[in-house]
Amino acid sequence: MDFSEFKQQHPQIRQGIARLHDLDGLPRDSVLTLEDAATAYRDGVPLPGTLLTGQSTTAPAASPIDSIGLGLDLDALRPCRALPHTLQAAANAAVWQVSMFEPDGRPFFGDPRHALVKVLDRFHRLNLTPQIRYGSAVGADALESCDAALATRTARASIATLDLQITITDPMGANALDATLLQHALAGVRALRRDGTALLRADASSERSPETLDIAQVALAVHGVDARAQPYLVTAWILAGMHLGIAESGRLGPSDPAPLDDALAILEASDVAAAYLGRPFRDLYVAHRRRIGSTR
Repeated sequence: MDFSEFKQQHPQIRQGIARLHDLDGLPRDSVLTLEDAATAYRDGVPLPGTLLTGQSTTAPAASPIDSIGLGLDLDALRPCRALPHTLQAAANAAVWQVSMFEPDGRPFFGDPRHALVKVLDRFHRLNLTPQIRYGSAVGADALESCDAALATRTARASIATLDLQITITDPMGANALDATLLQHALAGVRALRRDGTALLRADASSERSPETLDIAQVALAVHGVDARAQPYLVTAWILAGMHLGIAESGRLGPSDPAPLDDALAILEASDVAAAYLGRPFRDLYVAHRRRIGSTR
């Protein structure tokens, strides 16, 4: 929807809020005047990459985030483009979610939404489309379901766990996975539980029973997902497991979740995480979680 049309429909709005969700799924808001909001919604709002790690631009230069060897300036301002389907009125503000890009238009590697896009692209190359119900949130596709989950999430500790339901459809919208392929997908998700423990747990305080998996008709159901974890990353990792399981025809052994004290080291050494999420993203995420480990 055009922003001017939105203003006409909601004459009470007096400001805009561009909302970037960080590596932990926390909202990082940029509050704008109404005039600036129209421009930011159309052209994007410039924000520093450090917001994705919860750091301010005055973070100490020797922090782990700066020592991962990527040769990138995370403090640099990058355009954050509006996700039009997320535009909504909240009291006197127009609120919309954004995703971060490089100035030349390439996706910024540190945005967790782009990590999910990388995994989805593997399915799209096979003419397959994952559809997800993330708790009670449902969108037109997996990305929009995660957007909706973030938009409707209030307090991080409001609920402890939630369930995911995942189906894979073909270009005609029909179910693409028969019973055998669903079993292969299930095997893949089970196989990656150890490597992805740090992605599936919000922090070291998330001491709860492991997620359980089953097949519900034509869908893969994941029960007991940490409700505080970053939805883009939870979804990306589960879909990575499904994709790998199908590619390997189910020839993968199950794994147990990693001990939380070892989870980051295991993720850091994971070639699967590097392949599916991108090595730079994996390394940034590990560095970020190590930095906040003593505070959350």
